[in-house]
Amino acid sequence: MGRGALAIAGAVIAVTLTATAPLGTDYPADAGPAVAALAHGDVAGFVGAHPQMGPLTLIARAPVVAAAPSALWAYRLGALLCLLVLVGFVAAIAARAGPVPAAVAAGALLVGGPTVEALRLGHPEMFVLATFTVGSVLLAPRRPTLAGLALGAALATKQTALIAVAPALIAAPAGMRRRLAVIAAGTAAAVILPGAIAAPHAFVAAMRHPAFGLAAMRTGNPWLAVADVHTIALGAVSVNAYVVPGWLQSIAHPAIALLTVGGGMALLARRRASLDPLVLLALLWLVRCALDPWDHGYYHLPLLAALAAWELLRRGRAPWLAAASAAWLALVFRLPIESADMAYLAWAVPAAVWLVSANRHGIAGSRVHSPPCAGQERSG
Repeated sequence: MGRGALAIAGAVIAVTLTATAPLGTDYPADAGPAVAALAHGDVAGFVGAHPQMGPLTLIARAPVVAAAPSALWAYRLGALLCLLVLVGFVAAIAARAGPVPAAVAAGALLVGGPTVEALRLGHPEMFVLATFTVGSVLLAPRRPTLAGLALGAALATKQTALIAVAPALIAAPAGMRRRLAVIAAGTAAAVILPGAIAAPHAFVAAMRHPAFGLAAMRTGNPWLAVADVHTIALGAVSVNAYVVPGWLQSIAHPAIALLTVGGGMALLARRRASLDPLVLLALLWLVRCALDPWDHGYYHLPLLAALAAWELLRRGRAPWLAAASAAWLALVFRLPIESADMAYLAWAVPAAVWLVSANRHGIAGSRVHSPPCAGQERSG
């Protein structure tokens, strides 16, 4: 299926999804104030708002938000802009696939449960994050300069993009890794630092939740057994509220960062060239999601994008694993927390074992092919 036809079909899907989306739950308190301030030319209000995410998609959304007739349409138009980035990614990785693999890829990434949840909860920046993290790994073998720009853009979109640093560097030729790292760092700094310098207190305050999370435990993790349970009476009905214990709230995100970012860099230092960087990225992202007491279905979008790209480009098949995972996650995050956690682990544990086995036995090879649109860049 041609890239143009895929892009058009994907754009129709994106317009339909965003035009009918409700106002994202987190948007009014998170990205919304910053985007609205910048859309109205209030730069001081923009840097002072400083939501938890990086500023890249906030800056990109401001021009379209300025033309919106209401807060709801401001959200929808900004979400459309972000979702079109993911449409371009799907068109690139599925350009040489047949109609069935292309349709499966679109189903997994454009209309799958995590995508719908990202729209519902107000986090369309995840579409951009998934595109740039996986894109950096795909581009690294032949286009390390573009890979550095993509990785830097991912870092300026959301802090969890740090997970992609090691896979992107592993994917790059050894002589080009420093260039890729420098370009990525410079790109991210150019976007992030001006706002951080202009309003350092707001920047530091915004990092608290990404660093240490919240008190309420969410669905989809193995921590239910250690949660503090509070029974709340709602009229004649009592419900259980699950709270993350203080010790876990203090260490959960730092430990995840150590395992994913630190573990990836340790593998890079050992020069494990036999590792498939896409599979490694998917594995590290699974660790990030599965061990997070504040997990969400939409957190898994980069994992699904990496898996879909691996199946299409490395195995030459429809991304059935990505599609099945997207469907299962859609179910999991609609269940009550007690059932959802068991259903999540029933997927996450076999997925982790399979990804470890895939890397250990080298079934994906030692190099990731670039997307069909990428050309060759000199490594000297």
